[in-house]
Amino acid sequence: MWRPYDHAFHHDLSCSIPDRNRNALLVHIQAYREGKLPFPDGTVIAALHYRNVPSDENNKVFGDVQSFVPGAPTNIQFMIRDSKKYAPTGGWGFAHFQDGKAADAAFMEPCFPCHMQA
Repeated sequence: MWRPYDHAFHHDLSCSIPDRNRNALLVHIQAYREGKLPFPDGTVIAALHYRNVPSDENNKVFGDVQSFVPGAPTNIQFMIRDSKKYAPTGGWGFAHFQDGKAADAAFMEPCFPCHMQA
C-alpha cells in the first residue's frame, strides 16, 4: 500500500518547516491514515510522473530487461482542497505542469469526474 511521505520528520527536517505548515501537514496525513473523507481544506496531493527506463544494474542480476527505474520527469500534477474556492468541482482544484508550464483550464476539465472519489 502506498503511504504518504511525511517529510516534516524525515531526517529531522522538522526544524526547516514553519509550525503552521507542519501542523497542517500532520492534519492531512492523519485524515488519510484514518480514512476521513473529505480531506480537510488545505490538503495538497501531488503526482510526479517520470519516464520508466531500464535499470542496467538490476537487469545484470535478472539476466533480462525487466527492471525499470524513474527516468526523466514528464509532468507534475496537483490537487488542492479548498471547499469554498473550488465548490463546483467538489472542493478540489487541479493543476498540471509540463516542461515548467501550467496547463490551461480546458485541459483540467476532465480531472474532476475521474477524481470524485478523493
